[in-house]
Amino acid sequence: MTMFNGSVSHFDSCRLLPILAAAILFSGAGPVHADISQGLVAYYPFDDGTATDHSGHGRDGLMHNGVASTPGVVGLGAYFDGNDDWIAVDLPLTGTDWAVATWFRIDDFDPGYTDWYEIICNPAQNIALGSDAVHRDLRNWCSGSPTTTAANILQPGALHHVVFQNSGGTTSIHMDGMLMATGGACPSPSNFTNIGQWAPGHPSAIEREPFFGMMDEFRVYDRALTEQEIDILSDMNATPNEAKTWGQMKTEYR
Repeated sequence: MTMFNGSVSHFDSCRLLPILAAAILFSGAGPVHADISQGLVAYYPFDDGTATDHSGHGRDGLMHNGVASTPGVVGLGAYFDGNDDWIAVDLPLTGTDWAVATWFRIDDFDPGYTDWYEIICNPAQNIALGSDAVHRDLRNWCSGSPTTTAANILQPGALHHVVFQNSGGTTSIHMDGMLMATGGACPSPSNFTNIGQWAPGHPSAIEREPFFGMMDEFRVYDRALTEQEIDILSDMNATPNEAKTWGQMKTEYR
């Protein structure tokens, strides 16, 4: 994974850097021009404690059940309590190609409580992007056919960047700028509807599939991303934040 030269601030300048830069120099490749705002459906930096869309399209999300603010990769991130927090969105997709990119941190894995940590999904169209609580992997669940990474690539409290995408009939998962898994054709949803839960309000956590931890710099695209664009999004020199233990969170929120 190619890194930027020099240091990057953890504030607004860090977020603006990849957008304003007209050319990013990749080793041995010469200048590469990329516009990570092209095809952007929605962008949630979460810095103001809301799910306000900063893409210019006005696709604000609605936070439910106390999604909180916490130190993130750039400014603040959104904190999900692993119980009932979620964000309702309506993010339309017009074709077969799409991408979801976000920084995330899962604060603990409890397969006795839930089998899945939901990042984003559309339950009505049977597509989900997230992590399996038993295997501690990343996976794209698409109409019953998963694309999965190797098991145990995630550890509690570790900060990562992920890109899930569908491109030309091939699904892929990148973590921290590296390709981790590919899969076959995936029927694309007409939109994404939920961030952080599969079935909000269900009495069983196994059905709710609540995310437990932090997300930040959340982007959805109506196209696939190039390898260079994935590098840009994942090279924002992130610093992991201190995570509370599962026991602490259960005492505080459950």
